[in-house]
Amino acid sequence: MTRQTVIMIGVATTVAVAVSAGIAMATIPGAGGTIQGCYQKNNGQLRVVDTSVDCRASEVAISWNEKGQKGDAGAPGADGAPGIQGPQGIPGVAGTNGVDGKDGQPGQDGQPGAKGNPGAPGPKGDKGDTGPSLSGYEIVGASVDVPTFQTKDAQVTCPAGKVVIGGGFNSAHLNPLISAPGSGIEADGIFFFYPGNGGWVGRAYNGGRLGVLSDDFSVYAICVTP
Repeated sequence: MTRQTVIMIGVATTVAVAVSAGIAMATIPGAGGTIQGCYQKNNGQLRVVDTSVDCRASEVAISWNEKGQKGDAGAPGADGAPGIQGPQGIPGVAGTNGVDGKDGQPGQDGQPGAKGNPGAPGPKGDKGDTGPSLSGYEIVGASVDVPTFQTKDAQVTCPAGKVVIGGGFNSAHLNPLISAPGSGIEADGIFFFYPGNGGWVGRAYNGGRLGVLSDDFSVYAICVTP
């Protein structure tokens, strides 16, 4: 008989004796699934006890757990069915207004649009007032001979009761200096011109152009009765 056989027989014998004698034993295994035992050093017998303090001096206290070693992790289970939709949450508090953004850069100028069609003619305007009538139309004139490298004046005056409305001069080779409505006078070699509507005054210089020794300078005035 082997030692292992002796131990197993010892355990069975001890349990049988305890049952037949009606001995009250504590719950075995104990807390946490631990089983306490006493191993006889002389003959190898093993008996189950409540606690290790029950072992005799000739026995060795031993213990083991009824639970086996932890097994390998099982395969993941299938996904569970989706849960029912929860109730709608309470609306959150309104946020504060954000800061205004900066102004964007001006856009580029657009292309010029197509030329529009001409507008419709406007309504005919009212007839204007009749202008003042002119009478006594008359052209009067005067002339003077201008020697080479000299300046001469010529002037003409409208008849009494008439005013000048225009005028001018005639000369083929002279350089005109003045041609305007008014009058003039020469004193001490200085010509004084006075603008007005009583006549026409002119002044010309003979620069000897084209070898002309002298040339005629004439002025005229257009006079009307106001």
